[in-house]
Formats: sequence, structure tokens, C-alpha cells
Amino acid sequence: MSSSSYPLLRFLVRAAVFVLVLAGVAEVWTRTVTPSCDVPLSYLETRDSIFRYDPSGPARGTWTIGRFGRRTGEWRVNNHGWISTLDYEEGEPAGSPTIALLGDSYVEGFLTDVDEHIDAYLAQLVTEARVYSFGRSGSYLAQYVATARYAAQFSPDLLIVFLNRRDITSSLKENGVVSPYTWQIESVPGGFAEVPPASVYQVGWKSRLARQSALLGYLIYNAQVPLPGMGIGAVPQAQSAGKDTGDAGAAGDTRDTGVMEGAGGTNAQTPSAWREMVPAATYMVDLLCNQNPGVPIVFAVLGGERYLPSSQIASTPLFDDALAIQEACRGNEQCHFLDLRPAFSEDWERNHERFEAADGAHWNAYANRLAASTLAAFIEQHHLLN
Repeated sequence: MSSSSYPLLRFLVRAAVFVLVLAGVAEVWTRTVTPSCDVPLSYLETRDSIFRYDPSGPARGTWTIGRFGRRTGEWRVNNHGWISTLDYEEGEPAGSPTIALLGDSYVEGFLTDVDEHIDAYLAQLVTEARVYSFGRSGSYLAQYVATARYAAQFSPDLLIVFLNRRDITSSLKENGVVSPYTWQIESVPGGFAEVPPASVYQVGWKSRLARQSALLGYLIYNAQVPLPGMGIGAVPQAQSAGKDTGDAGAAGDTRDTGVMEGAGGTNAQTPSAWREMVPAATYMVDLLCNQNPGVPIVFAVLGGERYLPSSQIASTPLFDDALAIQEACRGNEQCHFLDLRPAFSEDWERNHERFEAADGAHWNAYANRLAASTLAAFIEQHHLLN
């Protein structure tokens, strides 16, 4: 090696040492000072084709958002791959009814601690019942139908389906494939048919590496830096179109902000647009009822105006998807429909306690408890567990 090569070699060695030291410092920093977002491993197998989290992966973690690593909630993956404080038992023990919650990121609940989710509060209020949560961000009505079929192994005595914007439009394959890992329906001669997921999901080595490194997790989920071959991951959003992008976007629900201050706003809809959704809604509601014979089903509307004055609720229609599902339920004694807007409006007028979580869109613990208490009162009023 010529003497002229030594300066270059020294530079490269020093640069490598500097990068290693910098990476080490950044790793410690993103574990302690500005903690990165922990994300559970996603999971989809062919046996039941339900996209959830891998129970053999990390069981606990802390969700953080933004470049400053703002803490939102502690999560726990249970024995069946769902975010819950409980491990789920198959079957139905005598004297212990089971309530199954089906929903999207509001039910999944990464923005609050796992013991502050709707299911945890509902279990405290309906003390004789086990409350099992089957929430996954980006889900919609067709996915709820499939998840309810999967949840039958736990013998639910009551199903609660949380409705959000685009629950029907996202269900229809002709509107575009939301995710290769979720169910949809498609139009066929004479009606509709279910479309199963197109792919199984296996966590790649890059995703597993990202779970081991706090620095990589910070870059992907907090700083939103698209690393080669990995894309970016996002905190659940609630704005316009239900999507789930797999592990990189483990909580990528993008649907309803629900933070409107009054009637009208951006929730404008044509007077009859929802009627075009009724056939698809009826097909999916009928599937839910037929695959759960004799089990009451409550459709609870979580998307909507949180601060709408109570005097304006009667004159402010629900979003199109909810109206179509409400119509599909008409005359079906197995179905019950609960508009949560009055409870939120009355509570806001009485207590002026905000409902938003750290992202400004999802519910905080206070709103989760309010939703749970409203559901508990509804269950008692209609004797749904008797």
C-alpha cells in the first residue's frame, strides 16, 4: 500500500468510528430521552384470515407520536393477537356472558393506555360480563363481518359494531383494494359476495430489525423517514379513507376527525347518496345476523360531530354509511342502533371536558369512558344480556 493511501484509510476508519458512536448515542437517546414508538408485529395466517397482531411477538410496548416522542399509551398484545388487558378464553363459561367489540383504531386504542380502552371501561360497568375487543385500525364493515365469524369461537352473547365513515365504501372492492390483508365484498350477478384477503402476512427481517432498534423505530414511526425498502409508519389518523398498510403502518386508520364544532361544516352530503349504499349494507348486516343467530347486535356510531349542540342533533343527519346501515337494520329485531352524538353533546355542554387524544383526532380516556358508560346504559335499558 502506498504512503498516499494512509490518509484516506485513516479518514475512513475515523468516519466509521464516528458513525458507530453517533448511532450508539442516538440509540440510547431514542430509548430514554426521546422514546421511539413501539409497534407490535402484525400477523395473518390462512386458517382464519384475520389480520391481527402476532401473539409470539413483543407483548408490550409504548406508543409515542411525533419527533419529540410524545407518549400516548401502553399497549398489550394478548394470547390471541388483540390489544387487550385480557387473555381470551374460547367457549362461554356458565354465568359469564361475553361482549365482543368490533371496530377500527378507536377500539384498538393506541392513543390511550390499554386499561383505558372502551372494552376495559365497559367491563367495569357491566361487571358480570367478559368484554373482548377485536379492534384493528383501518377496519370497516366487511372486515367486521369476517372478524365476527372468527370471534364466534369465543361464544359472544352480544356484538357491538362501531361505525365510522367509509365503512361501506371501503368494503366495496370496486372502490379500490384497501389492503391485501383484509376482507371486502364485490358486486356479483344477483347481489354481492365476500372477497377474502389476497395475501398472508409475514413479518420480514427488516421489520423485525426495526423492532429491535429504537433508532430505526424512531426514524420510521416518529420522524416519518422512508427508509429503503421499509416505507414509513404512521400513528392512527382519523380523516378520510380507511387504510391499513401492514406492519409499516400498523395503526394507519385514516378516517374521521369527528371534531366539528357545529352543524354543517365539512360533513356535507347529498340527500339521497346514502340510499345507494343500502343494498351493500343490507348484505353485510344480514351476514352478521345469519352467522350469529340469536345474538343481539348493536351498531354504535362513533364517527360524528363531538361538539354539536344538542339542540342541533335532530336536524343534523349522520354520515352516509351510518344512515345506510341504520336503514338496513330497520325491522330486524336482532339489530340495535345507537347514535353516540347525544351523549357527547350533553357531556360537553355539562362538563366542557375535551374528547381528543394526543393526535387531535382519536378519543382520549375520558371519551372512551363516556362511550363505555353510554353503551352500558343502552345494554341495560334494552336488556341485551338477559
